[in-house]
Amino acid sequence: MESGICIDLCQKKPFLELNRILEALRLRDLRPALEWTMSNRQRLLALNSTLEFKLHRLYFISLLTGGIVNQTEALGYAKNFQPFAQQHQRGQPECVWLIV
Repeated sequence: MESGICIDLCQKKPFLELNRILEALRLRDLRPALEWTMSNRQRLLALNSTLEFKLHRLYFISLLTGGIVNQTEALGYAKNFQPFAQQHQRGQPECVWLIV
């Protein structure tokens, strides 16, 4: 509003959401980005994007590097890779080897 331009909330909302996600990423919190990718999965698939898979993989790795306490959670979290089984067959075994 500093410029005197009035922007409709509908136009502003995507940018507010982007800033919220970026701030969370700065704090190493992947959850808002993951939520966004899951709610926009069809659009991302239409673009042939691997963003959701890569964010799930990164979160999975962060759980594994969190020590033995988080490994049980990581095993449970692995179910999130199911939607990508066909498209990313090569990337999934790499994640499983991280557990071993």
